Amino acid sequence: MESVVELSSALDDERDLRRLRASLHLPYAAVPGLAPAFRAERLARALEAAREQGGIALALRDGGGALLGLLQLEPLPHETRHFARRCARVAYLDAFGTSEAERATRAAALLASAAARADAAGVDVLWTQLRAIDYALQRALDGAGFRFADALVDWVARAEALALADADAPGIVHGASAELAGACGELAAAEMRFNRFRAEPRFERARVDALYRELGERCARGEIGAHFLCARGARGELLGFATLDWSARRDAGAPHEMAAFRFLVRRSEAPRGTGTALLDAGCRWLRAQGAELLLAQTVLQNAGMFRSALRLGFRVEDSLYDLFRWRAA
Repeated sequence: MESVVELSSALDDERDLRRLRASLHLPYAAVPGLAPAFRAERLARALEAAREQGGIALALRDGGGALLGLLQLEPLPHETRHFARRCARVAYLDAFGTSEAERATRAAALLASAAARADAAGVDVLWTQLRAIDYALQRALDGAGFRFADALVDWVARAEALALADADAPGIVHGASAELAGACGELAAAEMRFNRFRAEPRFERARVDALYRELGERCARGEIGAHFLCARGARGELLGFATLDWSARRDAGAPHEMAAFRFLVRRSEAPRGTGTALLDAGCRWLRAQGAELLLAQTVLQNAGMFRSALRLGFRVEDSLYDLFRWRAA
């Protein structure tokens, strides 16, 4: 019989270390020169530090005491700017197993135990910086009563998460693709950047402008995006745009009709609600085409924008590829 227990020490014995060496999925696991033993020891120190800060380390063990999975939960007693609630963080989660179903079942057991302990401690919101590595683990998160509230940092909120209202949204225009070239140029002039450009100071202004113009021209030729939307202000100024793709292809991992937000770009000075308006209009258009799944190939840039997607009926199905499933009303 498998059971979840709190670790009395960082890792109980050498047997646990051997288990970790065989199945460790930390972000730095692929870094050359970091031996499995070092990674296991680093995890042991992290688990110990979590408990020193008031957190817990949970172990899933079988009837013989063999280690089957680990979860590290850290308290965050302060309120965050995203959620004015008491928070805790799932800092590490790894369920060992030979199949997705086995890993999902074990992950669900660890998450359910962590959720119960967080509730008992008065925690309203749980979040994690971990990435789900397969559909099975994401389904385990759903089954344990969690849902993602921010794709950028993998916020995880309980299913009864906040219902937040945005300000009045700007006007949305369903434009012809040829207009997008001008839209891109206007955003570039306002020094709008994609995420990867913000971290690359070597990109000169002229280079960014050229990339935006190229994007607009490709959209105008029909190479990118089957449809596009513009968010306009009261004076007609461009506040943001989104390009949408829709197709009836079916994937083995997600046997549904697919759609995609290929680009979702918002001006930095755009008012609150711009991203929400683009998402809302895009979702409604894609649903009208019969799409069941939305695949976002761009990173949503803040928690508010992602919360709006949840309110519109999305559920994270695979955080690694920002896959969202439309949940029927």
